Amino acid sequence: MDSLRTDSGLVAVIRTRDGWSTSLDANYRNTGGDVEWSISLIERNLLGTVTRAGIGYRRTPDRTIRGVEFNQPRLISGRIGLGAQVQDRSDGWLASGALGEPFFTLASRHAWSVMGDFREETIYQYFEGEPTARDTLARRFALGRVDAGLATTGGSWGYTRLGIYAQVRRDDYASITAQDSIGSTLTGALGVAVEARRADFVVATGFAGTGQQEDIDLSRVLRAGLAYTPEAFGYERGGVVPSVAARAGFRRGDMMGWGEVVAHMRYTGEGLDSGRVRVAVTGFSQLSGHRSVVLHAQAGWIESPAPGSEFDLGFGFGPRAFGAHAFTGDRSVFATGEYRWFPARDVLGLFTLGLAAFADWGGAWYDGSSQRTGWDAGLGVRMGASRASDPRALRFDFSYRSAVGDIAAGWVFSVGTGLPFNARLF
Repeated sequence: MDSLRTDSGLVAVIRTRDGWSTSLDANYRNTGGDVEWSISLIERNLLGTVTRAGIGYRRTPDRTIRGVEFNQPRLISGRIGLGAQVQDRSDGWLASGALGEPFFTLASRHAWSVMGDFREETIYQYFEGEPTARDTLARRFALGRVDAGLATTGGSWGYTRLGIYAQVRRDDYASITAQDSIGSTLTGALGVAVEARRADFVVATGFAGTGQQEDIDLSRVLRAGLAYTPEAFGYERGGVVPSVAARAGFRRGDMMGWGEVVAHMRYTGEGLDSGRVRVAVTGFSQLSGHRSVVLHAQAGWIESPAPGSEFDLGFGFGPRAFGAHAFTGDRSVFATGEYRWFPARDVLGLFTLGLAAFADWGGAWYDGSSQRTGWDAGLGVRMGASRASDPRALRFDFSYRSAVGDIAAGWVFSVGTGLPFNARLF
């Protein structure tokens, strides 16, 4: 959408393009013998109402999952949305839902939501790249939360918002062989937050996808919060949880990118109880001749992680030539770089093909143990549907990887989707 001044005055110019809203998605991922595949039927504009509905089946190295999902952002009065999903897993189940009115635009003045999340699941804990889990736990989890937000200022330039929330949570674990001993611990928390954003968006191609236009968010964002978790709310020791999240984008000629930091800590009268810190820097350059470069580096630290919340790199996330759970722990680093060239754009109006050269380095380990990292490098093919609403590209990569512990060096073929990292920490 744009404006144009003509002899008859100011007019709006709107350019549209057809896209597929109904898709039969079949995904396959293979790295070093680990296989994951899924098939799903997804409709992103059910009956022309911007409703997303889907049903799918997924098989991973750890479990199989059957699931259904529904999301309608304007179900009630054109403003209140409803989202829900249910998963039947081979080792448990999950059900979650949310009802609320979000901040629809940068200028929106208020938002609220009520959500619930309920799970009975199995947690597998891997160490030192071992192919089988060393520990297996049963988890019972439930969360109910109410959020409300108010914008003190807002417009196309950005906003300043205040928020409050209250939650009740259950999160209990027991050995899978002694599930009858699992407890039922309830805790509560109250929190406040403030967020400010200076908006800056760029339209580009060749970042997560192949040829579709993508919105690259280079906004400057700062969010700070404080939660109250006293003994009266079920905690063994009362405490407070300060948190901060910040992002800053930059543009220098053909190069653009952003840096991020996310941190939250829980402090009691005895000092630091638990916490997590992650930092990341992402760079992207859309070069001439249908070429692009993507660079990314990140690091993370966790104190007293809950079972299943540790860093877990491998199998397409992190160094792409390593299998599932190759790197686990409460300390993590990862860096990657990729050069892409797309010589065949929008072939027959259906798909785009490209070539890539890449290198990865990174890993994860537990505090007190030796640093555990590995590297890989290689060449690949990128392919994406021209009219798919999901811009993520298919990756077919042939890599050489280093030896790490019992993992042998050698050539590895891997198949994946999208980027080998999360483009956003928050």
